[in-house]
Amino acid sequence: MNPIQRELAADAEVIDKVEQGWGRARVWGWLKEHRNYLQGEKSVSAILTDIRFRNNIAVPLNQLGAVGKVPEAPAETKQSESHVCDTRVDRTSDTVSINAKYSPYQTEDEVREAYNLPVDEWDCTKFTVGSWNGFIKNAQKEIEKTTLNSLQCVFKKRVVQVVLRDKLVSMFDAISDGAPRFPAIIRNYQSKLHLGVVGVMDLHVGAFSSIEEAAEKYSRRIAKELFWNALYDLRDQCKHLDIDRWLFPVGNDIIHCDNNFKTTAHGTPMDMDGYYHDAYRDALELICQGTEFLREVAPVDIIIVPGNHDENSAFTLGVATEMYFRKADDVLISNRGIKREAYRYYKNMLVLSHGDRESINTLGLTAPGEFSELWGETSCHEWLIGHWHKFAVQPQGSTVVRWLPSLKGSDVWHRDKGYVGPPRQAHMNCYDREKGWRSTFVYSVEKESRKAAISHY
Repeated sequence: MNPIQRELAADAEVIDKVEQGWGRARVWGWLKEHRNYLQGEKSVSAILTDIRFRNNIAVPLNQLGAVGKVPEAPAETKQSESHVCDTRVDRTSDTVSINAKYSPYQTEDEVREAYNLPVDEWDCTKFTVGSWNGFIKNAQKEIEKTTLNSLQCVFKKRVVQVVLRDKLVSMFDAISDGAPRFPAIIRNYQSKLHLGVVGVMDLHVGAFSSIEEAAEKYSRRIAKELFWNALYDLRDQCKHLDIDRWLFPVGNDIIHCDNNFKTTAHGTPMDMDGYYHDAYRDALELICQGTEFLREVAPVDIIIVPGNHDENSAFTLGVATEMYFRKADDVLISNRGIKREAYRYYKNMLVLSHGDRESINTLGLTAPGEFSELWGETSCHEWLIGHWHKFAVQPQGSTVVRWLPSLKGSDVWHRDKGYVGPPRQAHMNCYDREKGWRSTFVYSVEKESRKAAISHY
């Protein structure tokens, strides 16, 4: 042994750990934390051998009679991170990484509470809980069989959007006097009142494809034309229902890319029609002018839903829209930069999400836990999601999940993967105040087709 190891072999606290049955790995972890021990795990074997020889301590045996450590029982109360057995916590200004060999925490909420990670400030990017059958020593030092849990999770601080929002708001405050004024509109409702949910999802303004490459044409000009054709048609279809409020989800990949490098929020390169700032301007005009068009009939509620293509752009578009309508009393905007939001219309609870993050088969279990108070006050519960460019309805318990389709055609990536041919549609879902979903109105795009490369008649 080297001098450091000889010194540690005579350390009373280390000897006490060995007498308690601690094995090499746990002693090594304790020495790293409390004695700044920098050598590898295998080097601890010499320390343990010397301590056991001098103090006549037997090597601990497992239930099969073989050499091996028996872990201590996890504490009944959740302790601080520095006292949780075999737990490594790496903290930086914007990242918290937790790797626990034996963890008392099994859910994301428990970890957030234990490590002070508020949901509105930290995003969980990785969360894995493992479990296996093992043996522990209970409070009476008796060995018993139990289930042990490991934990690996990573949290990222949500700082960019908060700082960005403060800067944008201060900038728009300076020019707010130039925001247009919107005179009040007197509306007379004659029958039962309904909510109209505008489902123009995944518009992908700026995307480009051609008949030759992808079987369908698409460009910035086509995207704008389809948006207005759909909005006019859907508003006209549901006029007999006496809409008293619109819900207009904005974002959901309204722009095809997220920056001047023509990539998505996660860095995937995109085929673009023109420059990013052109697509951004087009999207902002569609949002503002579309809201004004809907406002002619009823007040408009806008909820910003970030997509996987436009995560940052959706947020800044929301701020710009908020500043544009800051003098309109009948336009409400929610732009909190989070992945899913809940909306209440009397007895209806609608959860809005892009649908690229959640586990699709467990959505029916997510809403009652996340929005428990709202869930108990309503009787109609639905999810409205995009991302998949398809239409589907799936009941999950007392929740209905609606996938809303897209007006965008297939591009080269979709063609290469074989994702071609889904109906190109926009939906308007209408909800009764008390009875929930009433009807769905559909606007469809005429299907295009590629010609044969060689054809004989």
